Amino acid sequence: MLEIGTGTGYNAALLSHRIGEHLVHSMDIDPALVGTARQRLAEAGFVPQLAVGNGSHGHPAGGTFDRIIATCSVPAVPDAWLDHSKPGTLVLTDLNLGIEGGLVTLRVDGSRRAVGHFTATCGRFMAARTDATSYPAPQWPDRAPTADTRPTTVTAADIRANYPLGLLLAFHLPGAQLVHHIDEAGAMALQLQHPDGSWARAPLGDDPTAVTHDGVRDLWQQVEAAWQWWNDAGRPSQDRFGYAREADGSAYAWHLPDGTRWDLPARA
Repeated sequence: MLEIGTGTGYNAALLSHRIGEHLVHSMDIDPALVGTARQRLAEAGFVPQLAVGNGSHGHPAGGTFDRIIATCSVPAVPDAWLDHSKPGTLVLTDLNLGIEGGLVTLRVDGSRRAVGHFTATCGRFMAARTDATSYPAPQWPDRAPTADTRPTTVTAADIRANYPLGLLLAFHLPGAQLVHHIDEAGAMALQLQHPDGSWARAPLGDDPTAVTHDGVRDLWQQVEAAWQWWNDAGRPSQDRFGYAREADGSAYAWHLPDGTRWDLPARA
């Protein structure tokens, strides 16, 4: 068992109790966290194998594992995790797809292909760090000073109330993000923003059926298309969506009942 993200050591303790400390390998990018976790685990009577390193780059000692669990989020399954896998290895991780993400359980086959689905139980983790003190920060272009406002049938409240819809929207707009925006008057809105500079903002208070947008495209049209598809498909829950990470690094999600597919960001 390989755990990516030792943190406090709590999860490593549970794993040690469940399967035996000699089978637990846990790593974290922060040396201080690993040191503190080692002390806490020893006080609890457990001595699993702890290591310092970037989990996205794999365990420094190499080797293969039957199970890989990540208590951090990644935009795609890293190559290194497939290097640590053998046919039948199970991978449990949080995929951060930008607008939304969630836990996926994947099985690796003999061709280094990891296939599975989002879990019925929701869960999210902090993003995997690139070093011990910082997190990846996307760079967004300057937004245009002008914008258009139009009516919409999909409100910010609809997105907030329906987790599977947010996940589906992440499939439609890979690389985009959904953030809270507060204007000068203190009014709050959900803002959808894309790396190409396009953005759309829907209020959470007054006039929730209006959306303001600007950029090279109207991003809210994607929201409306995702809403229409989701309702036409019977409002499927997140565990009705599959995820595959191919050996060549490509990745995609699909709707399990009918095979509708969305290409996603490739290698992490």
